[in-house]
Amino acid sequence: MILKGKKLLVYSAKFLAFLLFIFFAFESTAQALHSSQKLFIKNSQLSAENGELISIEFHIQNLESNTFMGRVRLVPKDGLELVSKNEFELNIRSGQTEYYSHKVVVPNNAAADELLEYSLELLDTTGIVLEEKKGSVSIKQTGHVNFLLMQNSLQIRNVGELIVIPVRLQNTGNTDQLITVATKFPSLNQNDNDGYHPITVLVPAFKDTIIEINKTMSISLLNLGEFEVTLSCLYENGDFVGIGSLTIQSLRSSKKFNYGNQVYSDYANINTNHSFEVNGQYLFTKFETYQVRANSDILFQNSKGKINYSIDGQFWKEDGILPYFKDTYINYDNGGSGITVGNITRNYELNLIGRGISGYLSDSSHSNYFEAGAMDESYNLIQKTNFSGFENSKALWSQYGIKRKKFSLLSTFIHEKNTLYNEKNYLLSNEMHYSFSKKLKVDGIVNGGYSETLPSNSKTSFAAGINLEGNYGKLIFTSENYISSPFYPGIKRGSTIFSQRLTFVGNKSNLSFEYAYNRFNPQYLTTSSSNSSLFSSNKAEIGLSGELSDRINYSFNPIYFKEYNSLPYGANTKLISEINSLGAGFRLNYFNHQARHFLYVSTELGGYKAPLTNGNKTLFHLKTNVSYQLGIFSLNFYGQVGEFFAGEVLGRYFQNTDQYKMFNVSPMIQHDLFNKKLNLQAGVSINTSSLNANGFQVTGKAEYSFNRTDKLYASLMNYQYDYEQISFSDFRIGFIKHMPDATIYNNRQSLTIFLYKDINSNGSYEPTDSIADDYIINIGKEVLLSDKRGLAMYRKVPPGMYNISVPPSKGWYAGENVYSVTENKKIAIALQRNAVLRGTVTYAAQDGILYDVEKRRANIFIHATDALGKVYITKTTELGSFIFFIPPGQYQVEILKVNLPEQVQCNNCKQATNLEINSVSNLGFELIVNQRIYKVQKFVSPAKKDQ
Repeated sequence: MILKGKKLLVYSAKFLAFLLFIFFAFESTAQALHSSQKLFIKNSQLSAENGELISIEFHIQNLESNTFMGRVRLVPKDGLELVSKNEFELNIRSGQTEYYSHKVVVPNNAAADELLEYSLELLDTTGIVLEEKKGSVSIKQTGHVNFLLMQNSLQIRNVGELIVIPVRLQNTGNTDQLITVATKFPSLNQNDNDGYHPITVLVPAFKDTIIEINKTMSISLLNLGEFEVTLSCLYENGDFVGIGSLTIQSLRSSKKFNYGNQVYSDYANINTNHSFEVNGQYLFTKFETYQVRANSDILFQNSKGKINYSIDGQFWKEDGILPYFKDTYINYDNGGSGITVGNITRNYELNLIGRGISGYLSDSSHSNYFEAGAMDESYNLIQKTNFSGFENSKALWSQYGIKRKKFSLLSTFIHEKNTLYNEKNYLLSNEMHYSFSKKLKVDGIVNGGYSETLPSNSKTSFAAGINLEGNYGKLIFTSENYISSPFYPGIKRGSTIFSQRLTFVGNKSNLSFEYAYNRFNPQYLTTSSSNSSLFSSNKAEIGLSGELSDRINYSFNPIYFKEYNSLPYGANTKLISEINSLGAGFRLNYFNHQARHFLYVSTELGGYKAPLTNGNKTLFHLKTNVSYQLGIFSLNFYGQVGEFFAGEVLGRYFQNTDQYKMFNVSPMIQHDLFNKKLNLQAGVSINTSSLNANGFQVTGKAEYSFNRTDKLYASLMNYQYDYEQISFSDFRIGFIKHMPDATIYNNRQSLTIFLYKDINSNGSYEPTDSIADDYIINIGKEVLLSDKRGLAMYRKVPPGMYNISVPPSKGWYAGENVYSVTENKKIAIALQRNAVLRGTVTYAAQDGILYDVEKRRANIFIHATDALGKVYITKTTELGSFIFFIPPGQYQVEILKVNLPEQVQCNNCKQATNLEINSVSNLGFELIVNQRIYKVQKFVSPAKKDQ
């Protein structure tokens, strides 16, 4: 019994201890749950960019009657880096509030939209958590790509050699970017489809990508001697990343001096294609004509001035017909001012076309411009009048322009004596453009006009408009608004234009809304308003477009259209033609550039009413356009049933026909032969129409390029029309020659260079020395290549001083020297042995809080500058090593700060060294990652400040 009692006592003690443990645990938990201290985070959901230092601000409120003693602790997670103390001691008086902040750094490699969490804990003096709050930091999307063209010049030797252009894309943002690099090579002829070479690549976040643009050197490119390649780098949405260019030179042993391209003033209105063409048209018919066209430049030695001339003359075989000269003029331009005489075309508020003279002047920055001119509006440069018995119209004009970075203004004054309408017109137009930003651009028009006729009839008129173009995120909008009074003398006389378009751009589809209203009711002083025409149209459209795949895109457009046309028809009466339609448009486009396989289908169909011909009856109309190409074969088809416009309704009314029908089928074959020198085209076109004559047309063309500059072509077009059984043929033969700029020099010489390796170092060529063939020779910016005899010739050289050098290659070089050329001259240049400089780039071992950067050692540019200031540049390999082959001498070797990775510096990145002949020197550079330095602040409550 005693034993049993002891066991019972032990069990009872254990049970009591367990109850006491449960009680105190519950009491502690209850204290935590019912704590009178409140923890508040100012903003528990923050957003920040990679690498950003942010503050997590919070405050604690003591609601107890006693002072609270305890701690507050921040526990960062998911890579957030705490740079302040992780906890603070608390001593908060009753009823008071204290404010604190923790500093944390967002990791550099956090992905976009990632949530990085943290927790904030309030503890008592025993370490028991009284309250816990959670928060998070959202990573902002950043997309920033740097575009670097790793070379600025290349030298090519042979046809078939591969041109390799390396491009570096550095994505410093936190989102993957789809980048397109479009490379533009020279277009050698109008059929050259290989000018643009687009490459699209996905650049991962926080990564560098190096791509190579490759193109095989053709004989045509090699014959250019020197040409420029332009590279445009774009984001997926079309925004520019950057643009760059490099020069490619063909290495030859003989070249001709070239002054280079001289640029016209921005306001010269000159179109130069540098070609000469002669052809015969409509041969072996009574309409036989001959055409001569030429357009090129004449440059002046040692001057910015240049003459541009253009000739376009047509001569008839039949006697009694004057030659017709259009687009024939001569222009002198010196880059800032100039004068033009001959045929002149100006597309202003009034289109001015005629023979005359104009002069222009601009300042050195081309930001201010003035032009004035006068013309007789004769279309033919040598013909007195356009129409027998009528005097030509005449015009005077002046224009003043201002160009600024965001703003431009163009003010034009025109005075015209219009003989067709017997009016004198005075017109002042003002066109303004302002770019608020890349997302919003505004164009404004404020014009005034005055017209008068004899004896005293006159009208004052106006025109005004405002156009908006912009985008907000994925929303793009365009707005065109214009109004002019009926007697306004400009080309938009009596017009009202109201056109609005709104587009939502999605990832793979777009949604657009468009409404357009147009009204035209021009009136003239010499005719009554009852004889004027009135035209108006309304169009509302909803569009859905996008991509079905990488090669197929589509669009679907429900369309409402209404058109009204009122024409004078007899005495004081008008004929009204109106059409109302409701339908939809469909478009499908397939393209495969590599296979030369294309398909384009566009269709519109629906119902319409045309009261003039159909009363109140609703008819069906359909039109479709199909273009198809597969290799050398292409086919175009157009078909239409029913009227779509009021003009077609009028045509049907006057010809008293059934519903309008029209079909056209045009197959064609195009093929290149003899390495694309011969281009052959042949096709037929069959047309049938209920309003016009049915027709049949056969076409053929052969074009042969002898070389890059000379081309011969022949073409035949034969037309057969049912209308009065018309048959017509046009057989043409022509020759085109592309011409370079002609330069006027005082005198020119030939410079011959002989290279040899000076083995015995005595400065003169001897039998023991060696001829230096296949070495690059720099003459200023021009590059030549020594042939097997060690010779290179620079022809047509104007007198002057020329810097000549041979860059280090294969262990030999020649430093830069200045040579005077006043007559035909031969220069012997002795090559000397060069020196070798090797080196490495490494990163130092470091402690502490460092920036999280990629320790990149590849493609870091190293500069070596000699005592005369000449700079040699190389770049490091993947392992950080580099090598120079440069002439002996004293050098400063350095890594420029701009070439270092971000947040990386170098303490020994500028070192001096002395290089000797046949020696190998070594250098080492040590890179250091920057440490993070932060300022930590504590915010104290007003209560503590009072203590």
